[in-house]
Amino acid sequence: MPEQNIPRGAFIQRDKKTYAIVPRTPAGMVTPEFLETVALVAKKYQIPIIKITSGQRLACCRSVSLSGNE
Repeated sequence: MPEQNIPRGAFIQRDKKTYAIVPRTPAGMVTPEFLETVALVAKKYQIPIIKITSGQRLACCRSVSLSGNE
């Protein structure tokens, strides 16, 4: 994806081919509808893990180390 077409909020990954979209959750507050939308997107793109980051964002992860040794 050329840089001029990168959607706002998209972050290039280390492989330089894929992007991460990390929706913000201002003040950590979300609505049930927002969570339903995130769940639908995760299911559509087969994303098995959604984590809450220290920056109050939701990160959709295809693979992470659950042992803590990344």
